[in-house]
Amino acid sequence: MNAQLQHLLASSERPNVTVQVLPFSRGAHASMFGPYVVLGFPEEGALDVVLADNPSGSVWLEREADVSRYQDLFDAARTSALSPAESRAVIHRRAEEHQA
Repeated sequence: MNAQLQHLLASSERPNVTVQVLPFSRGAHASMFGPYVVLGFPEEGALDVVLADNPSGSVWLEREADVSRYQDLFDAARTSALSPAESRAVIHRRAEEHQA
């Protein structure tokens, strides 16, 4: 566990990575239904997509309304989460607790 937490801390220092912790103490949130990934592409005209997992498998969503809904879910979760600095502090404390 410590190695994984150390990897998260190291990754959080990269300029293209943001790590935020959403603790249970923040309560229920709309993204709790299951994992999903929002893929956005910088190329002009590129289609953003969502890969959503559910009990019967994975689904690719490409409709703009669907992608927008998941982007809103992600933004809401990110807003509820601890800041990147607070998240690093929490991860650092947990890593210390799991040192071998």
